[in-house]
Amino acid sequence: MGLLCFHCDEVIDGGVKELFRHFRSFSLIKGSCFGTLAICRQDGCQRTFRRGFSFKRHLIKQHRQENNYVVEPAPAGEVEDVEGEEDDPFEGAGDGGDDEDQDDDQDDWEEFRAEDLKERALMLVCKLKASSSVTQSTISTVVDDVSQLFEEAVGNLRESTRRLLRSQHVDMGQESIGRLMDQFEMLQKPFCGVETEYKQLQYLISSKNFITPVEKEITLGYAPRTDPLTGDVLQVPTPRVFHYVPIKQNIKAVVESRGFWDCVQEHTRSTDGALRDFQDGEHCLSHPVLHGDESLQIILYNDDIEMTNPLSPKAGTHKLGALYYTFKNVHPCHLSTLNHFYLAALYKSSDVAEFGFDVVLRPLVDDLKELEATGIEIDCQDKQGTVKVGLAQVIGDNLGIHSLFGFAMGFTANFPCRKCKIHRNEMRRALKVSGEQRTKENYQEDLRHQDLPATGVRTNCILNELQCFHVVTNYAPDVMHDLLEGVCALEVKLVLHQLISNGSFDLETLNARIMSYNYGFPDSSNKPCIYKWSSLVNADGSPGQNAAQMWALTRHIGVMIGDLVTENDNYWELMLLLCDCMDIIFSPAISAGGCAFMGQLISDHHEVFLELFPDRHLKPKHHFMLYYPSAALKLGPLVNYWAMRFEAKHNFFRRLSHIICNFKNITKSMAYRHQMFQCYQMLSKQSFKEASCEIGPGSALLLNSLPDCDVLSELLGGYPLFADIFVAKWARVYGVIYRKGMMVARDLSVDGDPLYGEIREVVCLREAVHLILEKWETLYFKQHYHAYVVLPMDPCQVAVSTIDSLADYHPLHAVHSYAPGDDNYYISPRYKI
Repeated sequence: MGLLCFHCDEVIDGGVKELFRHFRSFSLIKGSCFGTLAICRQDGCQRTFRRGFSFKRHLIKQHRQENNYVVEPAPAGEVEDVEGEEDDPFEGAGDGGDDEDQDDDQDDWEEFRAEDLKERALMLVCKLKASSSVTQSTISTVVDDVSQLFEEAVGNLRESTRRLLRSQHVDMGQESIGRLMDQFEMLQKPFCGVETEYKQLQYLISSKNFITPVEKEITLGYAPRTDPLTGDVLQVPTPRVFHYVPIKQNIKAVVESRGFWDCVQEHTRSTDGALRDFQDGEHCLSHPVLHGDESLQIILYNDDIEMTNPLSPKAGTHKLGALYYTFKNVHPCHLSTLNHFYLAALYKSSDVAEFGFDVVLRPLVDDLKELEATGIEIDCQDKQGTVKVGLAQVIGDNLGIHSLFGFAMGFTANFPCRKCKIHRNEMRRALKVSGEQRTKENYQEDLRHQDLPATGVRTNCILNELQCFHVVTNYAPDVMHDLLEGVCALEVKLVLHQLISNGSFDLETLNARIMSYNYGFPDSSNKPCIYKWSSLVNADGSPGQNAAQMWALTRHIGVMIGDLVTENDNYWELMLLLCDCMDIIFSPAISAGGCAFMGQLISDHHEVFLELFPDRHLKPKHHFMLYYPSAALKLGPLVNYWAMRFEAKHNFFRRLSHIICNFKNITKSMAYRHQMFQCYQMLSKQSFKEASCEIGPGSALLLNSLPDCDVLSELLGGYPLFADIFVAKWARVYGVIYRKGMMVARDLSVDGDPLYGEIREVVCLREAVHLILEKWETLYFKQHYHAYVVLPMDPCQVAVSTIDSLADYHPLHAVHSYAPGDDNYYISPRYKI
């Protein structure tokens, strides 16, 4: 019995080795990794794999017995002769045999060339360099030790082979023997030609897989250096530099990578009037460059990264600034992986503070000018021709954006808003958008005045030189910093402080609820931290939660403590009103009517806040929320522009800096290692959408062994009851994990309320993930808990849904409230569907 290839459905005889040789003939595997997720497909198994070794181990452990291949031990002194042995699909995968048939099969193996060995060795080096947890000295040690190991082991094997051949009186002058000895000599030096770091880098550059960061000089400075002879500290002239990754070369490499242009072609504009992404917004539709089907839209992100312990004496000394970018032409689901966020530049924050952003942005702006005017030539399987590239929006935290754009950096300035010219005192009470809006004309007039206190404009931004971008048309807000680390952090503490003060509950009860609440699988990694009384008293201090924790707390706080709060409590109503705003702000799809409703909710929220806390005023982040409705109309859902995933990219550099502990030229070290990470992705030939669906471990079962099998057979299109179906423990689709016990929105009612179902099983059928659901009934939406009241249907009803057919792809969790005698289940929504 042979093994089934997932790529071409061909049954491959000859065992695991032949199957993997078949994979390589189609370039499905590069080094030790598959270019796309490999599917087992043996005996109905649908588990997926990224690494070749894991796939081989799975085949041997899980599918050897299913082939009914049993070898009886041969009597002593006799040679085993097993009928049908050459059909054993696992021949050669384990210990191997010494029968004649196996020896004859060796002639079918492809010759292992020196270039193949060098490529495999280089893949190993690249994989180590791509890790942010390994130093260069460790990598060099691994290369040296592996080289020595191969030289000794293969050398010993060569000499043993030579002695054996001579003892058998074999003519050592035969051409075949010479080729064998050459193979031994080649294998003794796996890193031949790439022994050193310099040779490795030159080889990767010549292969065009490594985009070399370019060092750009800012100015000539002085750095202290210790004289190795006298010990004196000398001031040595040293250039102050930053590192820029050429965006033209990088974009060309990404666009020509496998699967990218397919993703671009699949991401089309909405036809039902809903706004789902940048291309549905007014800004894109009216833009002369970005609206075309043959243009690429990029989003630029700027932020600072603290490379050392923020509490150490070195805090701030080695702080770096990073410029990342990604593409808006692909569906947001593909941007869940950090592989699709690319580095544009790394610089020292202190250099920008002293010399400004212009010197850092100049090479980027020059390249973008060329890209939007003439474009780049693309030559790949899916696309041939010229593609223009334009800067769609720039995102980041408010301080970073104001610094980059040249607006007032202090939010207590007279005019702290980058969208309008409202005065600080008026802004603190404004419930709607008011004041003169910033335009290109009055922006130029403010630049001519050079009066920061009177205009709020500090300096010109070099990005204004671009044809398709201007700072006053940069509408993208960052809801993560504005809400989760701003308004929510403030108001949650204010409301909790008031509720504790008026006797609704005490701090110990609050913290006990936070710790004991049933967050379920979806929020298990984002459990909020407990509060200290000093933190609640100082509402303007540290939030006490990160952004993900704050979002989880704000969504679940209704069910968590709602039973302890009296109905119509004014402070609790403010909390619920904030949740209503967030339901729309974080929604992945929004209509024009939804934008108008969002604006009214935000205005009502601000009004209630000022009434309940008359001694306080609206923060600048409250004011920025007033522009969310217009921003959503122009750009689509605002959650597509938050900084959450970009900030996750910082972890690579933070971890690497703590490992290498070398800050002599920190921007070079970080930029080169990041580009090596991207180089490894390209060398492994991974598709742009390779992680779209990943199946976990499981087992192939007969459909009739599952409960309600008759109904399931009908729902699965008449699937045979006595056919195998693969039941997985979990499945990951576009980065979202689905597993048994989770709740999903399977449909919407006529009133627009979500209808939920509990995942009973995760099955894989015809290479698609299907969820077997137990239907639940949505009774109503309980505003006091800000949650849907749900119960399982009686009698039980089942449904089958694919991920694409769900009303919403995010799984949730159903919980009981803490109220005595309440048998209902509650589901706190992530957003309005």
